[in-house]
Amino acid sequence: MKKVGHKCIPEFIEEEFISAVETVISNAVYPRHFIEISRVSQDEEHGVGYDGVINSFVPFYLQFKRSTFHTPQFDGKTAKDRAACGYGNRNGFFSFTLHKDRVSKGYDQHNKLFALQQQFSTAYVAPLFYRKNALSQYKLLTPGFAWSYQNLNIATAANPRYPVALIDVRIFHETMTIPPHAPVTDHLPSHEYSYSHNGDICFHSKATPTDGPRKTLYDLLAGILHSLVESQTPLHVQSLAVIEMLPKVFSAEWKSRLFRSMLKSYMVELDILPAGWNGDLPHFLSNDLGTAARLMLSEAVLWGELRIAQYVARIRKA
Repeated sequence: MKKVGHKCIPEFIEEEFISAVETVISNAVYPRHFIEISRVSQDEEHGVGYDGVINSFVPFYLQFKRSTFHTPQFDGKTAKDRAACGYGNRNGFFSFTLHKDRVSKGYDQHNKLFALQQQFSTAYVAPLFYRKNALSQYKLLTPGFAWSYQNLNIATAANPRYPVALIDVRIFHETMTIPPHAPVTDHLPSHEYSYSHNGDICFHSKATPTDGPRKTLYDLLAGILHSLVESQTPLHVQSLAVIEMLPKVFSAEWKSRLFRSMLKSYMVELDILPAGWNGDLPHFLSNDLGTAARLMLSEAVLWGELRIAQYVARIRKA
């Protein structure tokens, strides 16, 4: 275990945590629930709409983070912030920092995740452990889904008496899920979320307390699967909504040469288009591109540019 003062650094890399989460998702939901949750690029059948699948699915987006553990003896600024919010440090707490873009010097990744949340389910997912052996034990979890809905209030530094209400945040055991509660527009050296096993989420640099029960990824997925069963939204409609959301996520317009060039480069890499293609890109995406190709494109762009993982939840006929 690596320690820096009274902080315990994670013993595993982010990719190991992602793999563990995907293992637990797979163990929990399929086959007994006739549900599939996966990244499109990992599917054996890229058609997505193949026979036997109900014609609906729900896309959602996760940003994975590792958790640094702060011992009860830690008395740095983060602990002082939490104390100012009324959160004690008797059992220690966890935290992760937001990614700061090297070029813009802003928090682009966070803001783009927040933009996705305006239409889809999104969340940061971080472990409530930092040791390698705990990660190994986590992979063995096979719980069922708890069909519950919980609300989360995040108070802002400017108006602490009037918190931002996040309605029906759904919740994995041993993890914390945190929806991006607001855009970050400043260029301060760092921002982070801190949290404990009890919940007690706090946003820093300016102390921002939260008021709500603790959340896990299982509750998030329970809500996603519930909406899957209820909505029955056609595949092509949802895949088109994902594509139409991309310009908003990247704060661009379809006429932006840089944005179109980025999309085209991914489409060439995925063998969707030849390198010399020079047609009407928005029209092609909306009218000529298939459902699976739309999902694969958006998945590749969000992962390649932002390390945001796109998943789709689908339900098979029994």
